[in-house]
Amino acid sequence: MNSTGTLAEFAAGIQFKDLPPEVVDRLKLLTLNIVGKAFAGSATSLGAKYLKLGQAMGGGSSDARVIASDITLSCPAATYVNSGYATALDYDDTLHWALIHPGNAAVTSGLAVGSAHNRSGKDFLTALVLGYEVGGRIALAAQPSVERFKDVWGLGNQSFTSAPVVGRLLNLSADQMYSALGITGVYSVVPSAWTYLGPGTRPMREVKMAWGWSAMVGVTGATAASLDLTMQQELSIFDSEEGWHLMHGADKMESEKMTDGLGERWDVLTTAYKAYSACYLIFGVCDAVQVAIGDRSIGPEDVEKVVVSGGEWITKRLSDTSPVGPVDAQFSTEWCVSMIIMQIPPGPEWCSDETMANPVARALTKRVEVAFDEHADAAWLDDGKSLNSVTIVLKNGEELTGAVDEPKGEPGNPITESEVRETFHRLAAYAVDADRAAKIEQVIDRLDTLENISELTELL
Repeated sequence: MNSTGTLAEFAAGIQFKDLPPEVVDRLKLLTLNIVGKAFAGSATSLGAKYLKLGQAMGGGSSDARVIASDITLSCPAATYVNSGYATALDYDDTLHWALIHPGNAAVTSGLAVGSAHNRSGKDFLTALVLGYEVGGRIALAAQPSVERFKDVWGLGNQSFTSAPVVGRLLNLSADQMYSALGITGVYSVVPSAWTYLGPGTRPMREVKMAWGWSAMVGVTGATAASLDLTMQQELSIFDSEEGWHLMHGADKMESEKMTDGLGERWDVLTTAYKAYSACYLIFGVCDAVQVAIGDRSIGPEDVEKVVVSGGEWITKRLSDTSPVGPVDAQFSTEWCVSMIIMQIPPGPEWCSDETMANPVARALTKRVEVAFDEHADAAWLDDGKSLNSVTIVLKNGEELTGAVDEPKGEPGNPITESEVRETFHRLAAYAVDADRAAKIEQVIDRLDTLENISELTELL
């Protein structure tokens, strides 16, 4: 049996009793995290645009509910909107070692299809783990070499964080799951991130890295397999030397990594929550600013300039002193530094129309300078280390310095459960009242007791 067959058998056969208690607890917290981020995303200008497109694609169906509304759409369209909400602020979750954000696709597709098919909370959790275990392993297996990564960074792997979730909720057989993965690969989006983060890409595209579309593709691929569309060739799209990884942009496919530790090592436990509503690669800079400021009371009026030292990502690809829209702001080193100094909490306000038009924020952003550091660049490319430093020069001549090598959210500097819960309530307030948010939290905490996942989705 090839690696894809092993992966398909695992996805089709996994049972709730196979999940260790700590995995169940993590899945509940990841669900709470994504729901909170989706609530906040629904309050943004990007979220409003995603909703309009979702309605245009999937109106007239009552299969699944759009978060923070009474609108119902088809399962693929609702997944598109809700996944878009969850990533509208770039504030979801991440598997650093696989370079993917599983939760925005896995959670939203699971809620949509689970509620449409009257699945239980245990069914939902059993399926949800596959978004991280299967999707993460496929993404890891398809990582390009360092040299290839400099030219192409494919984004097609995100669809595999929703396809197995939906496949399990539709009770696909192993053969059908095999087809679901193959069909999803054929449907998956293929743009390189460098068309998003490379030279001449500002203002940045509002569809972001096509996360919502990728999530929807996984729903479509699994649904197609459930309707007996097949893709059963012996050399699967993952096991062939001329397979999906080439379309994805990688120069190699290490298919053995797709099954390494499967069912024994639970990679979902390594999922990181995001500390800021911005590109993860800027987090080290944000932390360094906070270290530099410490417990001082400093505002924009006190700052002469800020100098940020870092690698190519921080100083070139993510450098923008005049962000045009919310996506530009989320991927701007200088803008994020300004938000930290202005003490604006991460979330919708970081890139709201009002904040983007704030002359104080605009002026401060232009006083942030970036300086390329080849040692920091090498540390990121070779070891994944974020070696960023910041010097804040005050108008009184004082200089404040800060540096971090493990940003908040990394394994050695994790976001705590209490912080995840606090952030959920802060962000949920953009869409629901405090009592409803508390009820949602309580229901998620007892997901494994729900007879029907709709008990949760009806509250969203």
